[in-house]
Amino acid sequence: PNTARQEASHAHQTVQLGNHVLVCDLGTDTIMCYPLDGAAEQETSSVPREALKVPPGYGPRHIIVFPGDERCCVLCELTSRLLLCAVKVVSGTLKLEVIQECLSTQITKADPLDSDDATKSLPAALVFNSDTGRLFVSNRFIDTISEWQCNTGTSADGLTFVREFACGGKTPRDICLDRSNRWLLVANQDSSNIATFDVSAADIGNPKSVPCGSPSCIHF
Repeated sequence: PNTARQEASHAHQTVQLGNHVLVCDLGTDTIMCYPLDGAAEQETSSVPREALKVPPGYGPRHIIVFPGDERCCVLCELTSRLLLCAVKVVSGTLKLEVIQECLSTQITKADPLDSDDATKSLPAALVFNSDTGRLFVSNRFIDTISEWQCNTGTSADGLTFVREFACGGKTPRDICLDRSNRWLLVANQDSSNIATFDVSAADIGNPKSVPCGSPSCIHF
């Protein structure tokens, strides 16, 4: 484990999946599953259960559940990994099964576990465009956004790298698509600005930028 970041439980995000809530716990390298009213296991136990245990030091931070609830993607901050997972029910309990693993950035191959490497990436956020099947990832400290094509069905196809571009600032803490799914907004924490990209364009071009004091979260 990463002793500096994983000294205790750190719940970074919650996401609803049907009659369950998934919790990314960066500190324990676990995706926990909490049954809600109506979940089958609620009748016998309301105790949270482990949906996925990732390797030590991975640090799961964010999760996206794709339409249809058959697949999801987990972003692991401490190792800069994307984990594409199948959603399954095993003995009445919801589980996640990793079917693909890849680096969240294709710009650098630096080992994210090497604390002395200034070129490491610590990704922060995920957002998914359900119209196009594109997944976007913000990569802090190398200051990029990576874009992936994602098959959300049950075939063997998974994540395919599309492109990677500069985030329009420094330390992209969060990202968000507008309701048209055309504009990607990037909250650049350490440059105090929000950069806006037209992700429908073949050429991503230069973003529009507005000042915003140390933004950490953005949402429509």
